[in-house]
Amino acid sequence: TKDRCFKSLPEISAWELIKDQSDVWKKDHLCLKLLDATTQKENIKDPSNEAEEIIKILEKKFKSTKLSDDKNKEKVFKPYHKYVAVVQADGDGFGKYLESIGNNVEELQQFSTDIFAFASEALKIIESHGGSVVMAGGDDLLFFAPVVVGDNNIFTIIKEIDDSFSTIFKNNEMVSMSYGVSISYYKFPLQEAFDIAAKALFDQAKEAKWINIKTLSAKQVELLTDKEIKDLPAKNAIHLNIRKHSGQSHSLTLPKNTELFRLFTILVNQELDIKHDLHLPHALHHALKQSAKVIDLIDTDSLKNFFKNQFDEDVHKTKHKDALSAVQNILIDLKDGVQNQHLLVKENIDGKDIYKTKQPSEVIFSILSTIKLLRGDA
Repeated sequence: TKDRCFKSLPEISAWELIKDQSDVWKKDHLCLKLLDATTQKENIKDPSNEAEEIIKILEKKFKSTKLSDDKNKEKVFKPYHKYVAVVQADGDGFGKYLESIGNNVEELQQFSTDIFAFASEALKIIESHGGSVVMAGGDDLLFFAPVVVGDNNIFTIIKEIDDSFSTIFKNNEMVSMSYGVSISYYKFPLQEAFDIAAKALFDQAKEAKWINIKTLSAKQVELLTDKEIKDLPAKNAIHLNIRKHSGQSHSLTLPKNTELFRLFTILVNQELDIKHDLHLPHALHHALKQSAKVIDLIDTDSLKNFFKNQFDEDVHKTKHKDALSAVQNILIDLKDGVQNQHLLVKENIDGKDIYKTKQPSEVIFSILSTIKLLRGDA
């Protein structure tokens, strides 16, 4: 029936534009078109062409339409309106949690009630942001979502799901949620997008190991045994894979409940919020990339001097001041933070597996690349 129709990918990816434009999205709703065609016994067009038609209509309609609120921002078609997120999420530690409950019937019944409540709340959160749920079964989620909707973004959705999880499970430290996120062009093969999201969750977010490099030297990291690596902190993380229409791709893995993740979400939210736009310099990524080795080698005091000398123009001290400070704070946390969480990666050199940590420059480049997409840069 029409009420059970699954939104087409353009309706999900461009939900920011069409959620209040019922004349557009009802008229050009792929699912409704197919139903009408079936009723009228017409030949159904290829779905990919239908989706492209919807995108073309939206690009034309939202060239310079003004928002009706007081933000005085043009509501225009952005590159991210052609991208959709496929998210697969799964609970961490539920096996051990159920073992701890044992045969306590009352606690098992409460767990059943809680896990059902979480799935229901997650569904409401996702749909409230224009997403569409494929499956919500307890701690297991699979859904489509727009990359950006107004001042909210894919990380907003994840945070709201996590907040609901913490409330329902009363901040139980035994359990958490991990997320695999695949962001790709609306015409990218869906099966591949699903596969990427699944690998992002099970091979990256859940398997990622974190290490404090203040306690181990690079040589000691290389000599870690499999048992030592197995005992390292893991899970309760997000792995994001962004695949651009151009074929370029990059990924970002972040541990939640850390200062690094807090600083990252603040930077993202403030950069995308009209009221707090930090004005990250568009060429910042390239400017920092030229000095990647320097950034990785110098201490935090030298890093502050580096930023002061590298970005010494008047615009850096005014318009871009807060943005540069936010990026600098993330690098300081990566270098000298209390938690000092660094992602452990395995490289095969001359047939031998060597363990290393992600360098601060690699992490900040992935963060800036992610923000460029969320901000609407091409």
